[in-house]
Amino acid sequence: KGEVIADMHLSVESTPSLTSNIVRHVAINGDTLYAESYNTINIISLTTWETTRINIPHDTFVVSMLTIEDDIFIGTDKGIFYLNDNNELVKINELDIYALSMAYNDGVLWVAGKSTISSYDINTKEWNYYPIQGKSLMSICPYEKGVYVGTVDGVIVYSPMDSDKHSKRQPITLTGLYINDEI
Repeated sequence: KGEVIADMHLSVESTPSLTSNIVRHVAINGDTLYAESYNTINIISLTTWETTRINIPHDTFVVSMLTIEDDIFIGTDKGIFYLNDNNELVKINELDIYALSMAYNDGVLWVAGKSTISSYDINTKEWNYYPIQGKSLMSICPYEKGVYVGTVDGVIVYSPMDSDKHSKRQPITLTGLYINDEI
């Protein structure tokens, strides 16, 4: 069994008192904890417990957070932001990607939007977009060739490296197949 080793109550002046302590997303980077609570990101030093608050625009809804190396990425309904060295929010794309879930693998930030998988190469700053027809995406997890994506009706495996996968399918040959005792 585990035990609670710290219980922090965060208060935000611009938020109604009924919701000010609700923390919806957390991420950690070294000795810093990021806790998002209704239009505010609390940056908490785990060594001094000092807290810095960053306000999110009121018409923006935070849906995910992720740390990559020394950066914190914040997925919103208006796109993806990161906190720069001055703790300012900087948008990393021009499109308003609804970033439901984000994951990182081998220099690539993967994003599950409502019906689009996006990838962002951290080094080249290049975006790629892969629309997924007929699926409502919920979560994302990378693997060496692409991503596993949680949807409202299951999991899909997507590999942008195999975009021509239909032409690479091997023919199936069946021998000795019996259906209703007939060949």
